[in-house]
Amino acid sequence: MMKDLPIGPTGRYPQGKIHPDDAGELTLAVAADPHTQRVMVSFGCPVGWLGLTPREARALAALLLEKAKELES
Repeated sequence: MMKDLPIGPTGRYPQGKIHPDDAGELTLAVAADPHTQRVMVSFGCPVGWLGLTPREARALAALLLEKAKELES
């Protein structure tokens, strides 16, 4: 379902290293899976934490809500 998407680490630090164990920018995918009735989030690699700006956090929250609504309709 989320195969073939460019997800995972990019190797870049667009906002600088924000924490000693910062692994850099990460591209992720969010999808609504009608077969399992789940919102799926794929990071492309193991992730211990995310550091989001307030704007990024709101965008991720909005995307999660959008995908949840897709499954509810």
